[in-house]
Amino acid sequence: MPLLRQAVDGQQAPCYVLNHRYDMLAWNRGAADLFAGWLDRPGPHNQLRFLFLDPVARRLLVDWPARTARVLAEFRADHGRHLADGSLAALVGELRERSPEFAAGWTGADIRGREGGERLFLHPDQGLLRLTQVTLAVEARPDLRLVLLLG
Repeated sequence: MPLLRQAVDGQQAPCYVLNHRYDMLAWNRGAADLFAGWLDRPGPHNQLRFLFLDPVARRLLVDWPARTARVLAEFRADHGRHLADGSLAALVGELRERSPEFAAGWTGADIRGREGGERLFLHPDQGLLRLTQVTLAVEARPDLRLVLLLG
């Protein structure tokens, strides 16, 4: 993890590391600036809780319904590889109870692998941002993903 944190900190573009529960384990200044109103608050920081429970996410993400549907389909694909993780099951249960959108999407059958592509953000200070997401697997830790948002 120390080398991964160093790699994240060395990036100028927004960059962060997620585990299989979508907990944010490390992020750089660019990610903190992009996700202002979330990453600058006390943690822990879970991307699924942010996306489905935090009103900041609904304002930040352009086309929030389509984006969260995509993330949920990716999470569902990851979820199947970690069924023995009780904390993951607890997270799914919490989100199903607290978010009608998550609950509705969870009962669906959409499963997708992680793909990059254009991501649109409506930042409160910077306006509309068009970034390209690149997600990399961490060979030594298959439960981790390194995400870069390139401008």
